Amino acid sequence: MNAPAPRRRPIVRLPLPAQRYVRQLARFEQAVQRALVAHRAQPALPVGDHLYRSDGRTPLFYLQGLARLTRAMGPGKKRIEPWLGEFKEIEDRLGAYDYWVVLEHNALDWGVDPAVSAYLAGRRLQALGALEYALGRFGWLTYHEGAPAGLGPMPERLREYLSEAEWLSPKRERRRLAEFLHQEAEEIQDDLNSGRLQLSEVEAGVHELRRKLRWIPIYGHALGGKVVLDTAGADGALAHYVTPDQLKSRFNRLPRNAAETKPLKLHRGAFLAIGRLIAEIGVLKDRALWTEELTRICRVVKADANATLQRMGPTAITPVQLVAQVSQLVDRILLQDGALRVLANHLKDQD
Repeated sequence: MNAPAPRRRPIVRLPLPAQRYVRQLARFEQAVQRALVAHRAQPALPVGDHLYRSDGRTPLFYLQGLARLTRAMGPGKKRIEPWLGEFKEIEDRLGAYDYWVVLEHNALDWGVDPAVSAYLAGRRLQALGALEYALGRFGWLTYHEGAPAGLGPMPERLREYLSEAEWLSPKRERRRLAEFLHQEAEEIQDDLNSGRLQLSEVEAGVHELRRKLRWIPIYGHALGGKVVLDTAGADGALAHYVTPDQLKSRFNRLPRNAAETKPLKLHRGAFLAIGRLIAEIGVLKDRALWTEELTRICRVVKADANATLQRMGPTAITPVQLVAQVSQLVDRILLQDGALRVLANHLKDQD
């Protein structure tokens, strides 16, 4: 039996900024509903796993992005803070589960020691438990006798908040948004130039840079047509980043909305260059994390780390190799080609 459909306020009655939240809320809510239905059909598979496979993480990224923008631009900065924390925690839990699922799958393909595989399976289950606990604690799921029973009260609480919140006028929002995105791009570039972001450090440097850059496309998608790529402008020195593969990538296809009559325009070449950098750092980061993680696990379970790394083959990468390759990418895309500066200046030039 399907879970009852939640009561929803009509999106058309809300201002555009509220509609953006409702759109992503509905996507996540639908993912939870699908997970509940799938769990009832296959009770042996946990609801959190079904939610993960229903791509519940993506709308949470966008809800976080919207909440971060509200916190930065207002109004309602204080009221959004608790929601931002909740979105982030559940997304983090999904991210942690994803990490162990992927690593466990890869490790099986590599043929690692059975003791390592058993350890990975345990960590995956721990992450799944933490995810389901968070879903219940924040009111996304209700439980009956320890089993998921239905959708919790959280979606309606968020809709109530959205219906009562104050929102910026379209013109004022556009101006503040341009200022915010300009400042974000400038700050990342300044952090690199000043050395506040040291790429010689893996966590505080490489990983932090990718986290900062990643919010740029997340904001673009979350804003639901308020920002678009400038296809009429000149890509200039960044034209070589405008490739068919980059244009086809779902991460680069920003939504459009006819109701957004004067969208903010992002420099296309700069946006695609940054997207390429995010993707390439992401691949290198994952390889380095897996290498480090499996080496550590081998010490814990008394397995042969060298044999494990040999089974990983070319996937294995040391922190030194990670730093060197990321530094080359950053030097070319952000320092030589100046993608962040171009993005920032393009925003600044718009009224």
